[in-house]
Amino acid sequence: MASSSASSPRTREDACATLGIPVYATRADAKKSYRALARAFHPDKGGDAERFQAVQRAYELL
Repeated sequence: MASSSASSPRTREDACATLGIPVYATRADAKKSYRALARAFHPDKGGDAERFQAVQRAYELL
C-alpha cells in the first residue's frame, strides 16, 4: 500500500495512508501525524529524503 511506499500520493486515500491516518481524520489529526513523520524522516535528522517528500506531498494534498 501507499503507507509502505515512498511514491507520491495521488488521492486523498493515498495521502491518508501515507500519513497513517483514517480518511475521516480531522485536520488536527493530519497535522499531528505530518509533524511526527516529518521529524522522523527529515533528511537533516538522518531520515529518508524520498519518504520525507512523500509525507510533504501527502499533507499538501489534504
